[in-house]
Amino acid sequence: GALDAGGALDAGGALDAGGALDAGGALDAGGALDAGGALDAGGALDAGGALDAGSDMPPVFIDGGLLADVDLIDKSLMILDPSVVDSSEAASRLDDPLATGLGAWSFGHLIANLAGDQEPAQFAEQFMEQLAKRQVVNGYVLDPTINVTIGANDAQDALNRWCRTGDGKLDLSKAPFRLLAVVNRPDLRQSATDLGEMRFVFSLLQTNDACVGSGASMPTVQGGSGIAVIFEFAHPAASCNVQQGRAMAWRNLSRLPFGADYNVALRALTELVVANRDQSRPNGSQLNQVRVNTAASPSMWTLRELRLGGRTPNLSTKLNLLQLVPPAAAPDFATFNDSPELAQYIDAHQVELAVGSLMLQQVPDVFMGKAFGAASSNVLDRWSLGGVPQGAFTFMTCGGCHAHDTFGAHVGINSGFLVGRQLGQPAGISQFLRSFDDTTGDLFHRADVLRALSTSGRCATVDAFGLVSSSTPQVISPGDTVWINSIANSMLAPQGMTLRLYGAGVADSTTPMTSLLRASVATSVTSSLTAPNTPGLYEVRLFSGDERWAVGRALRVELNHVYQLTVASVAMAGAPLSVFWQAPRDHSSSDLIGVFTPNAPDTMPIASSVTGAGGVSFDGFTVSATTQVTLPVTPGVYELRMLRGATGVRVALLPSITVQ
Repeated sequence: GALDAGGALDAGGALDAGGALDAGGALDAGGALDAGGALDAGGALDAGGALDAGSDMPPVFIDGGLLADVDLIDKSLMILDPSVVDSSEAASRLDDPLATGLGAWSFGHLIANLAGDQEPAQFAEQFMEQLAKRQVVNGYVLDPTINVTIGANDAQDALNRWCRTGDGKLDLSKAPFRLLAVVNRPDLRQSATDLGEMRFVFSLLQTNDACVGSGASMPTVQGGSGIAVIFEFAHPAASCNVQQGRAMAWRNLSRLPFGADYNVALRALTELVVANRDQSRPNGSQLNQVRVNTAASPSMWTLRELRLGGRTPNLSTKLNLLQLVPPAAAPDFATFNDSPELAQYIDAHQVELAVGSLMLQQVPDVFMGKAFGAASSNVLDRWSLGGVPQGAFTFMTCGGCHAHDTFGAHVGINSGFLVGRQLGQPAGISQFLRSFDDTTGDLFHRADVLRALSTSGRCATVDAFGLVSSSTPQVISPGDTVWINSIANSMLAPQGMTLRLYGAGVADSTTPMTSLLRASVATSVTSSLTAPNTPGLYEVRLFSGDERWAVGRALRVELNHVYQLTVASVAMAGAPLSVFWQAPRDHSSSDLIGVFTPNAPDTMPIASSVTGAGGVSFDGFTVSATTQVTLPVTPGVYELRMLRGATGVRVALLPSITVQ
């Protein structure tokens, strides 16, 4: 029941909104969805009962060897085969005059999905004008897309030559776009209720001017333009089990040979995303963003980003247009490279930078009162501070991640995609994605993710008590007791289950900081562990043997979180200093407040006093009181620290006390 958990496939009548899945009898044309029993050929889409797996015992599926990896990449993750991208589902009539030009993977079909209540052809023309005309994005001027090879405005040239219907509108069946790839990105998932993103990558085509004037002829394709357009859709799942069943269906595509049966099965999966209407999203579409990569010169390219309704979509109508916005991870280079603002931004995100999660965060449009987000990102941007290269930060930006100096080749959409491809030939991809010997690369990591998402028993959860948002780290003090609730089907874990504490982003293969046995076979188990003494970002992971089943949200260990110190009087040499402190209600009466020289060990205070058990509670959770500690007789700069009485772990710090 995985694909129907919670009625997910019919929520709000989504799969039949406007009769979308049966427009023109499309899904049953020629009996396509049942041709030769395609959806059940070899039991492929139902192997292990995947599409009907109940919530208690998800199906088991086992791959084996490198060949299975390669098939998984080619058929379930990065789909480039001409039998797909040149098929009637994908082709514009410019490439295949016998096609409708509006198949499930065509530019025209996807644009119509985004348009909402707007006329699709007019919506498409507005999109092209965003690229063809000079725009202002977040206060920065963005010039039109220019192909330096031919010295022309690619988008404007394509718009001028685009065939139009009798009423003057763009003929979407003759859209000058050629599909390069269908891409499944399960590695971008954020929770147990999504499967990452699904993407369609197109190349903008150059044509002759046969349609100019009359609009009656069929233009001739002359080549690629240097522009790649990527539609990036959210891939929602109503629950972990729906996510698992959907991942299994994508995985099982690898068992089908390329051809008609494969295309029918792939179409069924892509339409679950593209045709899934969600009234809480702009125009009811699952689109996250459209990204446009432009070859600005032979040595570099720029990335632009468009979203429905821009930064402020109107969810009460379905009239949002595609509008340019600053790319997700791209500050304006000309304004902020080697600037105080950049230094402060990097300093404020040291933890995210260290664990590699900064690129997943949206750069603010405005930072420190200035327009921070760029109009576009390019691969020549190399960030620095005081002349010192900031390689880690550069890698976290759009341009830096895709740059030559990152991996020796463009990441993702490389020059092969920008140039496009010939009919009957697959597009080229970056060596970063897949090595020449088919043994390494990011696509193999994505294959691991897809296997993990579809693996039996992985619908487990692990989390700490008292959390409000699954995307917000729980902030705790050093040495706190952390209560962990884990939910899993222990019957599927014959090797036993453990909870392990790691630094955020640390590989599973490293030795955990703490490991404890999940001491029950019950579905829901409560355990506890002690937070690390060192401030930083951590996470608890649930394992069956050495296989990770689940990971909790981040635990951020911070000084001065619940425990706090405030100086309540002037600091005079040799005099008693009144220190106002706060601690948890159940803190130890032997907690200590000490005066230290900077960098001295916590075991060597100059003077100290215990807090005692008293204090006043204003919120029912913490207590506050004042304790006196005698200052040194020598003037200078000192530190005040608060230490746990039982363990001596530092929990609060007042770093700069000037003794006069």
